[in-house]
Parts: sequence; structure tokens; C-alpha cells
Amino acid sequence: GGPGRGAPGRGAQRGRGGGHGRGAPRENAAAPRESKHRRALSDILDYLRGCLQSLESGVASSPEEKELLASRAVEEMGERILLVAADQRGSKILERLLVRAGAEAFASAFQKLTQAMPDL
Repeated sequence: GGPGRGAPGRGAQRGRGGGHGRGAPRENAAAPRESKHRRALSDILDYLRGCLQSLESGVASSPEEKELLASRAVEEMGERILLVAADQRGSKILERLLVRAGAEAFASAFQKLTQAMPDL
């Protein structure tokens, strides 16, 4: 290679998948989107675990406070509830929160889940 082209012999690999830069072809074009979903799922699961720990450690002492915390956690998921429900760990956390959530939060979550049933 000439000046500004890097080490000798490397130019032969350019465009053939030998590099990992911008010009390198992607073997799986969906991989970045899947990585983003995994990151989003990981973030929401961390949040939900924290909510459950707060519920179970007694931070919320009255039944009303526990219901409010669980309901807030369920509402905070929004459309991400589908990601959580489709994940084995997430579905267990979701179940534990839904049992404690208020009727309105439960109904909203249940509606989102049943509408997406064919997707799950």
C-alpha cells in the first residue's frame, strides 16, 4: 500500500469482509437492532428487579404503597412490556409485579399482552 493506506498488503482485503470498518459487509444486518433490544431489555429488567427488591425489603410499608410501586413499575414498562414478557427472566419478574399492581395497571398490561399474543 501507498502513503495513507495502512500496512502493506492490507488493501487486498478491503471490501471482502476482512475488515470490520464502515465498508465491511454485515453478516447479519439485524444484529445491531437485536443488540439494542438486548440492551433495552437489560435496562428495564434491572429497573424492575430494583422495584421488586424495594417491595420485598419493606421500603413500601403499607399495602397502598406496595400497590402504587408495583403499578408504577408496570406502567413504566410501556410498550417494552412485550420484550419483558417474551423473556424467561422478565416474565417471572412481570408476574410478581402484576400480582401486586393495581387493577388499572394490571388491565392496561393485560390488554397490551393479549393484543400482541400472536407475536409472542
